[in-house]
Amino acid sequence: MDNPYEDSTEFEIRSIEYEDDYEGDSSSDRIIFDYKNPAISIDSAGRFKKHEIIGGKTVRQKIGEEPLQISINGVCKQENAKKIDSLRDAKQGKLSSDRFYNSSITVHFASASTDPMEDGGAVELTSGEFLYAFSLNCVEVTE
Repeated sequence: MDNPYEDSTEFEIRSIEYEDDYEGDSSSDRIIFDYKNPAISIDSAGRFKKHEIIGGKTVRQKIGEEPLQISINGVCKQENAKKIDSLRDAKQGKLSSDRFYNSSITVHFASASTDPMEDGGAVELTSGEFLYAFSLNCVEVTE
């Protein structure tokens, strides 16, 4: 049976640009995940202007779009949890996934959180590495 995910773009964070005062390892501008299918939610909205017409109806005119609001929830190992924690010092980065038009989007990292999967720590059976749940909230960078 053919693999339906064979040609899909796996989730990763790449092209991370850090602030000048970042004290971590800025040579690593990419986060590659072992668990490649996090839940990705996108909120989109348009911008509108209301015009009151004397003696007539109110007219609503579309004048653009709000930047996309992106929420990502997934599982990662401890090394990536530390990298996710460091995104607070990032100016911007790119998210790659088939969920996005052209398979990638440039974002600001509005917030990031990492939590152990269980009190005392849950571990992956094959490697024994600790597992963390992560949440990222991002905002599309628009030109």
